[in-house]
Amino acid sequence: MTARVSQENFDEVVKENMEDFEMSPEDAVHDAIEQFHKQGVSLDNLDLSVPNDENREARAAYVAACDLLDNSINPQGKVSVEAIEEDPAASVERVVQALLTIQESCSPQADAPKAPVGYKVITRDSVFRSLLVTNSGIFTLMSMLGVTASKPILSENENENDEDAPPTINKPTLSTSTTSKNDEGPVRKILLATLSCLRLLVKESQELRDAFLAQKLLVRLLKEPSWLSDVEVASSLLALVKASSKATESNKAYFVNAGGLQPLMDAVNMHLPNSEPKVLGEVCMAVGVLCKFDDFRKEMSSAHDNAREISNIGFVPVLNKIAKLSDELDHTQLAMAVMGAVRVLAVNDEIVQGIVASGLLDWVRSSLEKHMSSPFLVSAAIGCFRNISGNDEIKTNLVNNGALDQMLVGMKHHLDVGNVQEHGCGTLAAMALRKPENVVILIEKGGATAVATALKRHPNNIQLQRQGCLAVRNFIVRNQELRDMILDCGLEPLLKFAGKYQGAVDEAYAALRDLGCEGVGMKKYDADGKEIKLQMFGEKKANFNSSLAESNDIENRVQEKATAPAHSNPELF
Repeated sequence: MTARVSQENFDEVVKENMEDFEMSPEDAVHDAIEQFHKQGVSLDNLDLSVPNDENREARAAYVAACDLLDNSINPQGKVSVEAIEEDPAASVERVVQALLTIQESCSPQADAPKAPVGYKVITRDSVFRSLLVTNSGIFTLMSMLGVTASKPILSENENENDEDAPPTINKPTLSTSTTSKNDEGPVRKILLATLSCLRLLVKESQELRDAFLAQKLLVRLLKEPSWLSDVEVASSLLALVKASSKATESNKAYFVNAGGLQPLMDAVNMHLPNSEPKVLGEVCMAVGVLCKFDDFRKEMSSAHDNAREISNIGFVPVLNKIAKLSDELDHTQLAMAVMGAVRVLAVNDEIVQGIVASGLLDWVRSSLEKHMSSPFLVSAAIGCFRNISGNDEIKTNLVNNGALDQMLVGMKHHLDVGNVQEHGCGTLAAMALRKPENVVILIEKGGATAVATALKRHPNNIQLQRQGCLAVRNFIVRNQELRDMILDCGLEPLLKFAGKYQGAVDEAYAALRDLGCEGVGMKKYDADGKEIKLQMFGEKKANFNSSLAESNDIENRVQEKATAPAHSNPELF
């Protein structure tokens, strides 16, 4: 286990260096770091800036806020307004203020002090966030989500047989009881403050997202009609679902397995008649996170299954209604949220066909034309085209129905926006794949020129470089007659430049190979850093038997080589 010291101990050593050895503040900090590192002590959880009165006051306020919240929760993990008001040292206002203090302390600071040169930058806000894990403060905050108006009747084994309870944890008890009955005023204040605080914390820290175990509690809150009908509470709950599930596969699974998808539909059905864009937008963004594979620490993802489940409960037709509402309200943010959901739901032909049949694809195209000046919406719309182009029939329709023309116009409007250009190159690559007849139209309408411009304008965007190379490769692989037209766009040197990146070398090499160019200067390395030689097609004689003569002795030869499992590996038995 890694040895650690408290912030107070570190500050005391710095203070001794300054007072006893007359060091400058910077030298005192550097010496303290060296001392602790020699002793094998980790300082990753500490603020390594020079201690001063301002820092001490901020830490004291933070610790006091955490203590007040801890004292508001009983040993069973329950918290109630009634119990808070009975405590002479607490009140609803003080609890809300404590939550606000924690949120402000953990908010990123633009002018945060830097760590000494050569050391990891640890800012004060990141230290406070880390402490919520080490001192179990995150469990206190999650318990605050279960705040009730009156004291609950406690049972020693209340959650013992509760199949919906959160995973067992060796930390302070996390209650999953919720209610919005009785006096909702104080409860609502505490709940909203808790949701705001937790949303900031999990948004800023992967460590806190991993420690967040309250997805099932969020589902229970969303199932409360009084909370779901409350625009501010419902949108805050959905925003926390989104923030806590981002890049965290376990939280996506916890939410879906707890039955969280149906409350998303319930939220839409409740707020769509009232034309409430805030809640509807949060639903769409939550779907966008739940159906996206973004936790690359895991080999498997539930994103594809989540998309199918959401589609199965009828979300696509409802999404089309939200899209039409965004037009009626001229609400660009809501339109982008809808497009984000459309993009992640397009995981198979059945869903894609449903998206087309509902009119969503036509809506995306018309919205792109209408909001061409917005780089964010243009990027979202082209992202939809990109994923939907996985269907061969529909991508051909996109090439011919004006969507391609609008996309190219959008790329020209936003030449310096990396997301627009990367999505554009990716869509061109998808439209060209296995469709030589599409390639002819793409080249005629300036697809190769658009790719060349994107590669030239964004030389440091590796994902864009990769997609651009892939697009060129798909252009030429079945359309050799277009070689000169493609090369005339100046793509050869751009492909060679892209080949310098390990993330794009394979695609750049394949594009140059199919164009008949040499991949000069390209190098690829294996996991151990050893160079892998890249060979141009035809440099090495193919290793296969050119004879097609049949053999009548295959069965006998197979029997001769066949061995029993025990013979080939005696250790199996």
